[in-house]
Amino acid sequence: MFAADTVGCYKKSPDAWQTKVQSSFRLPFPLPWVMIAAALLGVAYTIVSFYEPDLQAVWPLVLQAVLIAAIANAVVYCEMLLDEVADAFPQLLDDAPERTRQWLRQWYDNIFWSSKNIITGLVLAAVAAVTGTEVVLHFFHSVPGRACGFFFICTIGFLGGSMLWTMIGIARLMASLGSSVSIAPSIFDSSTSAVRAASSVLWKVSLAAAILYVLSIAIRLLCPAERSSLSLALTAVFGAFIVLYFIIPQVNIHKTLVRLKRERLGTLVKQIDDTFDRVAVSPTRENISQLRDLFDLQRVINGKRSWSFGTPELLVLLGTIIVPLSLFALKCLLNEE
Repeated sequence: MFAADTVGCYKKSPDAWQTKVQSSFRLPFPLPWVMIAAALLGVAYTIVSFYEPDLQAVWPLVLQAVLIAAIANAVVYCEMLLDEVADAFPQLLDDAPERTRQWLRQWYDNIFWSSKNIITGLVLAAVAAVTGTEVVLHFFHSVPGRACGFFFICTIGFLGGSMLWTMIGIARLMASLGSSVSIAPSIFDSSTSAVRAASSVLWKVSLAAAILYVLSIAIRLLCPAERSSLSLALTAVFGAFIVLYFIIPQVNIHKTLVRLKRERLGTLVKQIDDTFDRVAVSPTRENISQLRDLFDLQRVINGKRSWSFGTPELLVLLGTIIVPLSLFALKCLLNEE
């Protein structure tokens, strides 16, 4: 019964600020942030069309508006994922209910309502302004136009910083499973168990980040402006970060599953030895059948994964990142030649 009451216990505040903005529109996900991005684009278009000699600068703003809506909706999506899986934590954790409630409250505060969420956004906004200076100067020639360009880039950086802090917070939450709190899974966990549900959050968040990554690379490919070496380096680093983000937080879950697997196999080997001795003394049909059943169970346990994700998930994530990154690097090399 505790699982059904958990969500109401740990959420003191309504939502992350991106979700609060969305809720104020009273429209289904993802329409509100799409409308906000469209409104920003409309204002920027009015300014650019009045001050710029041509309208080629509008296209970067269109692409950046798409990225603004996508990043903001990604944060809302991450919170929705965490809300869903939080119901499974009481079955996953081997701790007292009150300790579980407190643990969840602290993580929600840290991920969505901490001042560090805003600070990270401001830092990334400054980084985006520095790395995007060449693009702004390439496309915009008037002061109002450049102001619009820097505003869009800084907005992307601010939202991206908030998204990054959210991702890191969710990863740290998952990494704390088995360390700061005890987990009680079974090696026979199915794809719908609490452990797999927790792992699926990391997979879906990683995939959302990979999609944003691909979208940002597509925008870079469509923009003919030259990129600084810092910008290119950050692009490569973030691609590697997404893959490591998916794997590293699950190490504690992996260690627990390995321990469980060894314990079950150790117990089973002892039962096989005892049963084999009985068969050697009395090879009855019942004793032989029991020995065969134990060997079958041993094969089943040996076949159980000690990671809470499979090879297909990892390959999809790697393909989503490596293919567009390779195309982006190839274009940069061709441009240099």
